[in-house]
Amino acid sequence: MSKAPISERLRLASFLLRLRPHFPGWRVLSWDVIIETLTEYDSDVGNEIHLVSDRQFDPEMAHLRVAIIVLSLQMIADGVEIDTFSLLKLKVELVRVIGFTDISVLPLEDAHSIRLQFGDVSEIPELAFPCIEGLVSVLDATHLLTLPSSTFGITGEQSRFLVGSIFLDIALSIVATAKDLTVFPVLTLKSLLESVYIIIHKHDFESEHLGPLQAILRRAVLRTTEMLSKDISYDVRHVALSVCQAFIKQCQNFMGSVVYTIFEHVTELVDSQSIQNQDALAAQGKLLIGTTLQSFCNDGLFINLLKRQLSHKFFAVLKQILESWRTDQAYVTESLGEDLLRDTLNRIVDADPAGFQMLLNNLFSYLDIVYRPPSNIDVTFIGNHIIQLVRRMCDGSLEEADPSPLVSMFALLIQKEPRHYKELLPSINTVLRAALNRLYVDTACLARLSHVSACHHHPGPVQESTSSAVPVVNVLLEILLDGLRLKARILPMTLKSVIESLTKLEQPAFPPSPAEQPKLFASLIDGACHFLEHYLWLDEYTENDCMVSVDVARLLLQAASEDHGIMQRFSGYGNEKYSRQVFGIRSWSMLILAALLDPRDDWPAMLFSQFSSFTQVYILTLRVYVQSGFGSPESATTDINHAYVAIKLWLMLAQRASSFSEDNEVLIFRVWNDLWPPFENVFSALEIEAQANLSTTLAMLTSTSIAELVIYACSLRASLMLETTAHLAVLNRLQGLNRGEGSTSKAIRMLRGTSEGHLEVSLDVLLQQCIKDIVATEKLRVVDVKREPGKPGVDRRKDLRFQ
Repeated sequence: MSKAPISERLRLASFLLRLRPHFPGWRVLSWDVIIETLTEYDSDVGNEIHLVSDRQFDPEMAHLRVAIIVLSLQMIADGVEIDTFSLLKLKVELVRVIGFTDISVLPLEDAHSIRLQFGDVSEIPELAFPCIEGLVSVLDATHLLTLPSSTFGITGEQSRFLVGSIFLDIALSIVATAKDLTVFPVLTLKSLLESVYIIIHKHDFESEHLGPLQAILRRAVLRTTEMLSKDISYDVRHVALSVCQAFIKQCQNFMGSVVYTIFEHVTELVDSQSIQNQDALAAQGKLLIGTTLQSFCNDGLFINLLKRQLSHKFFAVLKQILESWRTDQAYVTESLGEDLLRDTLNRIVDADPAGFQMLLNNLFSYLDIVYRPPSNIDVTFIGNHIIQLVRRMCDGSLEEADPSPLVSMFALLIQKEPRHYKELLPSINTVLRAALNRLYVDTACLARLSHVSACHHHPGPVQESTSSAVPVVNVLLEILLDGLRLKARILPMTLKSVIESLTKLEQPAFPPSPAEQPKLFASLIDGACHFLEHYLWLDEYTENDCMVSVDVARLLLQAASEDHGIMQRFSGYGNEKYSRQVFGIRSWSMLILAALLDPRDDWPAMLFSQFSSFTQVYILTLRVYVQSGFGSPESATTDINHAYVAIKLWLMLAQRASSFSEDNEVLIFRVWNDLWPPFENVFSALEIEAQANLSTTLAMLTSTSIAELVIYACSLRASLMLETTAHLAVLNRLQGLNRGEGSTSKAIRMLRGTSEGHLEVSLDVLLQQCIKDIVATEKLRVVDVKREPGKPGVDRRKDLRFQ
């Protein structure tokens, strides 16, 4: 073999490969000849062997080396004795042929041992595929070999190992680091995955010698798991699934997060095979998930799985597994679903903050899709744990905590187990009060809980008080009243959610009937009026404050539709049922916004009937500055800005209210004639002060507001606006008053706009602009208040929000 030409040696090696199966115990070549042939082109440099690339070999020599390696692997698998040094040299040549990078071989103190190190393998030459297939038989061999501990990179005495132990890292590294396993031929890929399966079953990776290979084993299993979702051979996916099963069974102590990735890929596999219910691969995947959950149902595996981003498919597959096995005691007990839920609830309160919200969302999905009554778990047990969870969310240890899944869980439990509705009410009451007073809760979950509660509650006599065992609607009403009276620490968007959830009820439970529940109805009106007038907006919540104020105003208008006597309260006179209420300009603006943003046609006319009441407040507010001057520029800025926005809103309301009238300009005339003169008087007072270099900033702000009012008035295209002489006179005064170049240019544009006309702007755009102006005004007010910390109100509001 060592003297003949390469072609002759290749023919001889091929002949021996065909002959050897007939004589399995025959050493057809000596190990010395084999090693000499394989290392013929190696060159030694110092203490390190630098191995030459296969590209430098003649093709026949490359085929010869592969044939010799395959022949050697077959002999080793059949039990032919081999010394340690020859085995290690054979491993070196196998690594070279496969194409690993960064190969180095270092001699050890023992002259008959070497240390082999290698990196990754990106692509494997097709020529080396037979070597990979030959590895399987060696790894599956049962005979032992004495190997020094240094072979595995540790110190110690020699020990007896399975002969395939020395090749473990090669097979695992191929699977873990190859660029694309799917390019391998089917038989090669199947052999490679079978080798991983054999390795897991036959070798103890918790031993001292093989422990360092745990990391590469996990990587190899992860790559194997990826094969489950690939469009490849059915047999290959079957082997890959078997590898996953073996890994979970044999490597429980160090499998880590690999098991969760296995679950995700197996779920996709089962879902893709759902059309063929009897598919063996899908059945095997379901068995893997079910038996694993059964084995670890009390060890926290499921709660760690719920911390990951799980799709709807995962829970759908889990539901299939639990339902199909409910009567099959050979695999899973009937209470597996309950066991998983119980273990999760017992652990969830102490879960890490990082994945806490994801955990809640997935737990809700589990209850929604998988959980099936009747259950062995007492609903009060679930309710008590939900209470603990919401308390954890309220303690400030979690950022952006969203209790909405917890509220939705109650709706699910009522739907699935309506007979336990009354048992859940105390827990619901506690959770709602804690969550709504501290956190943001969205509308959808509250609306769902309210609807479900209303459907399953059997009302008795109408009552005006509430307790821990009342319908959820009444609990929300009580919380709403506390929020409207500013007695509860409810965030603005949460208050908005409570209002919207109650108004979306299919049954007419909100607003409460003034005839059936007069005390509750009156309390609601009192609270809404108090909120509109006394709710202090904060800079960080200004947009939300505006939105919830509009919702409260809408609530008042909706109630006024039920009882027209409420409008008399707005007039400032009151009556026998409702006490007098004087609204400020901002509160009136909220009412107008609510009327204009709602499609109902009766609200604008109903609200416009109180225009004279607003006019009194408006005139009194502005008269102070005309008569007494602008001693407090901050409050003057706020009042003037709100007055400016109010004029625009009342003009829009007049236009909307008169849209069904033949003479649709009467109301617009009335608004302009009543509101414009007081505003112009403020400007005249500011004009005098500005000429004396007093209140110049406020004067310029008012000038801009007047110019924009004239523009908007002209856009209405009412006949009174066509008489532009008076407006041109005011704009000329503005041009003379404004000293900045920008203000002067703006005044000129105003003049041109008045003379030439303007394009019509949609009502929605105008309303959004008014909302932005109101928000900007309130933000400016907050900034001014912060500059003067002695002013009342801000500190109290902060206490309500955050203490």
